[in-house]
Amino acid sequence: MKYNTQRRELVCAAALGLGLGGFAAAPGSLLASTKAPANDWGPGWIDPERLEAFFDLMRLRHGMEADWLNARFKLLEQQDRALALMNPPPDKPPADRPPPSLSRRLALNLDERTVREGRQLLAKQVLFLERAEDLYGVPPEVVVGILGVETRYGRITGSFRVLDTLASLGFQGERRRDFFLKELEALLVMGRRGDIDLFKSEGSFAGALGIPQFMPSSWQALGVDFDQDGRIDLINSMADAMGSVANFLKSHGWKRGLPSFTPLKLRSRDNPADFLVTRLSAEHRLGDIERALPIPKGWRSLSQDLPASIIRLPEPNSAPVYWLVSENFFAVTHYNRSYLYAASVLSLANAIR
Repeated sequence: MKYNTQRRELVCAAALGLGLGGFAAAPGSLLASTKAPANDWGPGWIDPERLEAFFDLMRLRHGMEADWLNARFKLLEQQDRALALMNPPPDKPPADRPPPSLSRRLALNLDERTVREGRQLLAKQVLFLERAEDLYGVPPEVVVGILGVETRYGRITGSFRVLDTLASLGFQGERRRDFFLKELEALLVMGRRGDIDLFKSEGSFAGALGIPQFMPSSWQALGVDFDQDGRIDLINSMADAMGSVANFLKSHGWKRGLPSFTPLKLRSRDNPADFLVTRLSAEHRLGDIERALPIPKGWRSLSQDLPASIIRLPEPNSAPVYWLVSENFFAVTHYNRSYLYAASVLSLANAIR
């Protein structure tokens, strides 16, 4: 029975043109759904055979009936703006797309209001933040820094209805359809369970939800009922948002008590090339870096075997900016796969503590 269910899931994933749930592509004889699609299913802008396959997948995995799903899909609206934002036209003129810049990004995220409100939130939520640090090892200012960069502490959480957005990106998008259909699957499970209102929940153009901007699968896997009211609510509960962010970072490698970054002041003869990384992990040893380059005093007392690397942050028309970073820096990049994002979060954290 288990084999037949897995085989059927494989058929559904193949009909969707995807590898959902880790299944490989199906052979050619399995590329169609096993029954004719219902012509009155869905909103009209989704291919009925692909919708049939998705409904079948939801039934097999979660016991969801097609009628329940169709009642919600009938009310979907194609989110053209989300599609445009997720699939921008290539090769915009340079004048319309300024080059990445650390100073520009920090000016955007460390403005006076954001720093002031971050300090206020740090003081107001001190008990929840200290409990989060006790449990997960993440300092309060880092949790607040993420909430500040993501949504300005819950003030700007997005105006795209998430059900529309994920369906549009999953069925109509040009990039990462597999990812967005998995997130749509998670969202529907949450809606069926009563965790969220499928028709009222709004978020980013990529489908991220609530104060911490979690994708539905992250909400399911890493969300925490931190205010202990019996439910995980990342849309309205600041406590749940804070606990969930701390849990996310710990789950992605945050180490208690470890510094995350320090700017490097290199001499003209120093060459950091051997220790530069472009991926999301520390690939060298601190002792090797220290023997080759001058590092700040505060890092010299750390273990020589500590994983660490050097990153170069973009700063057009000025000298290169190099940071020495640890695993904690890269834990933040799992929230958003960008060095500039992590630099903004951690710089805001330093500014508000």
